[in-house]
Amino acid sequence: MVFVTLSTDGIAFYKSALVWMIAAAFIKNRVVMLHEKGIETTAQKNKLNRLITRGMINGSNLIVTSKLLLAEFDSYTTKKYVVCSGTPGTSAVRTGDYTVESGPKLLFLSNLIIEKGILVFVSICAELTRRGFAYHADIIGNESDISMTELLTLIREKKLDYQITLVGPKYNDEKDAYLRASDFLIFPTFYKRETTPLVIQEAFKFGLIPVSSPEGGIPDLIEDGVDGFVINPDDVSQYCDKIMGLWANHERFNAFRKAGQAKFDNRFSLPVFEKNMVSVLDAALNC
Repeated sequence: MVFVTLSTDGIAFYKSALVWMIAAAFIKNRVVMLHEKGIETTAQKNKLNRLITRGMINGSNLIVTSKLLLAEFDSYTTKKYVVCSGTPGTSAVRTGDYTVESGPKLLFLSNLIIEKGILVFVSICAELTRRGFAYHADIIGNESDISMTELLTLIREKKLDYQITLVGPKYNDEKDAYLRASDFLIFPTFYKRETTPLVIQEAFKFGLIPVSSPEGGIPDLIEDGVDGFVINPDDVSQYCDKIMGLWANHERFNAFRKAGQAKFDNRFSLPVFEKNMVSVLDAALNC
């Protein structure tokens, strides 16, 4: 068997296709996995892309990371499987002790990409401040289509200097320290190739409440109203309502936190991912 993770656009799409075609010349049993959506959009750009995409997908077993991502492949004849990605470690114990007056710590953790919701995040913070709600927000991520300077200028224009800290990129233990110290992950993404972002799994692992969008497979990760919230990224007011309402209810906040940590251990931990992947690969080998 050969296992290939396919890129869905740009030069990386053709590189993936070349790897697949070389392997296909020698190996009959093939499995492809997609960590992004949108390969069908790429296929519709021209006849060559359609030929390549149909050949790769229909000539392989297909793995996607959420059942919500299967609709893109309704017209394909391949055998389809679902295996959600996994994250190393076990959930960190959080007691949930806090005072309502102190305000929560909000976290944005992603590269500074407009479609990942960074400008929406700043708007949410501005609305919380307008409502007189106490909080502190950290922005962690590397600059992309927005620079650190541009973002800092926006934060100052909105007079949010004391509420928002622009941290920059953090990795490994330094990143984990910010996750461990935060209460809410705010991720209002509308990224067109979003599938099942690992940052939401990381939020559950460290006891954060994820508040995100219905993009891609996110509603399959977050159970709305049970361990987080799923809200359209253009509804800033609703984001604020949910943050403020949950923070005001200590018992419900801790119930969300406990549910998310249990979900991480039962669905998103690395051993669970490995078990599910082995099961699918065994099925693909013997089909």
